This record gives sequence, structure tokens and C-alpha cells, in this order.
Amino acid sequence: MARPPKYKSDDERIKAHRVQQTVYGRQIWECDICCCKLQLGNKSNHLKSTRHGKKSIRGDKNGVFENIDISL
Repeated sequence: MARPPKYKSDDERIKAHRVQQTVYGRQIWECDICCCKLQLGNKSNHLKSTRHGKKSIRGDKNGVFENIDISL
């Protein structure tokens, strides 16, 4: 047997999807590098910004191998 339809029309389904996408995009996300909080919908724009780029370059002075013990 098929599941009963959750929505009565396509318009109702589309509206519910848009509402859910808006709720998801408004969640708060914190950038570990810049220590700023912004909405999840703005995350991709922030990661491409020059502000984030400058701080990520400045913050990685030691690079990938900063926790490796070199005393061999």
C-alpha cells in the first residue's frame, strides 16, 4: 500500500519546502578562523571573502605539521 499524501497540493508542498529551507538557512554558524557568527545561508559568501582569506593565511603560520614531534 502507498503512503497517504502528506500535502494536498503541489503548491502546499512547495511552500513547506521553502519554509524549511529558510529555517535551515537562518541557523547560526561560527567561523573557527575569524571567530565571527553568521547565518548558515551566508557561509559560502563568507568563506570566499577577502576578510576570511586574509585571516586564514595569517593563522596558518605553522601549517599542517605543527603538532608533529621532530625529535627523532
